[in-house]
Amino acid sequence: MFWSLCIIKILKYSDGVINVYLMKGQKNDLLMEIKRTELDPLNFEWKRLGDNKKNRGILDSFTYKGTDYFFAVNIPSEHFVIAYSPGHTILQERVARYDWESVVYTFRDWLSYLSREISQPDLWEELEGLKENASFEYEFEYETENGMQQFTYQQVVQIEKGINEIREYLLEQVDGKTDEINHKLDYLIDASKRMGRTDWKNVFFGALVNLAINTGLDEMQRQAVVALFQSAVTGILKLVN
Repeated sequence: MFWSLCIIKILKYSDGVINVYLMKGQKNDLLMEIKRTELDPLNFEWKRLGDNKKNRGILDSFTYKGTDYFFAVNIPSEHFVIAYSPGHTILQERVARYDWESVVYTFRDWLSYLSREISQPDLWEELEGLKENASFEYEFEYETENGMQQFTYQQVVQIEKGINEIREYLLEQVDGKTDEINHKLDYLIDASKRMGRTDWKNVFFGALVNLAINTGLDEMQRQAVVALFQSAVTGILKLVN
């Protein structure tokens, strides 16, 4: 405990609060921990956030540029209060440490959590981008007005023919997705036998967008899929863009 008190620099008394902050040697210790990782020290900034009377002391903080991640040290009395983000299993954690060595160990753990998070791709953002890029800039209209009406037997046969042509094309173009392609296209064929035409239209385009995302179809391949289907369903559906 004596060592902890000795390495903290006392600034002044202010309204009964002892303002303290980390010394140069302590900040150097933390910088050395960064250098032991693959993280770039230039991406870190040390900030003194001012007199934090609520927490009784000066709040010193490491931040990682371009993110909201941080490692903050507050010294309200004879111990260290540390808040950091990201945490091990939650976004932010707050702990108390009673000697400097424990602070360094906690900082080392935080660096590993930080490395984990910044190296992770944002799969949700990528998915949104795929949705946007994989959209089919087409719509179709029925040759007759009644969208709630079901397809006739002859129309179902014609739709099945068009979907099977899409199936053949996709299986030639895409490797390793046979089961997924067959499952979705079989569902579309089955749905054409029982759904109203408006409902089936929505399911059809949703399935195509999903297949485009999951199979990585490029723009030319998506256009080919639409052209195949348009050719097969002439007289039932009219595709427009």
